[in-house]
Amino acid sequence: MINNVGWNNCKKRYIEFWHRENHERPLVWVTSPKNGIDISKIVPHQLTQNNLLWLSGPYFFSEFNLRIPYTIEERWLDIEYIIKRARENFSCTFFGGESFPLLFPDLGPDIMGAILGCELQLGNNTTWCKPIITNWRDFNISPDRKWWDIIESMTKEMMPKGNILFLSQISILVLIL
Repeated sequence: MINNVGWNNCKKRYIEFWHRENHERPLVWVTSPKNGIDISKIVPHQLTQNNLLWLSGPYFFSEFNLRIPYTIEERWLDIEYIIKRARENFSCTFFGGESFPLLFPDLGPDIMGAILGCELQLGNNTTWCKPIITNWRDFNISPDRKWWDIIESMTKEMMPKGNILFLSQISILVLIL
């Protein structure tokens, strides 16, 4: 696990939490730049209009060595870039308390709408769907396999292979009716 020296204890505390046996204290997620990281070279967490570099989560890295995506589509969909960016990010981050390196396929808050047939718009730091319902009586869900296949492919690529360097999880698929 990248930069999580207390991984066995961390796992134990999460198991206690899920069994409602964490009586010492609540779980705590703490991250900061790792010792030895030049804070003046830390890349900010925010995406600016002129910079396609984007971070998900409270992680830190410096001296970013990767090619920055040329397009918004590459920023969201280039899985090789996403994984390399995460590894660089995790290697420069101190994980305290019960925090740990975590990566998941993230296509923004409207991925479920896209999976159900809406056109997904990729923005600098979020996504949104174009509305497709003009009349609720005529509305039919028509799943778009494109976005489901992308999420599935990203999930498979992010699954640990060999040494576990970070944990991965499935995408957050949310549908509110």
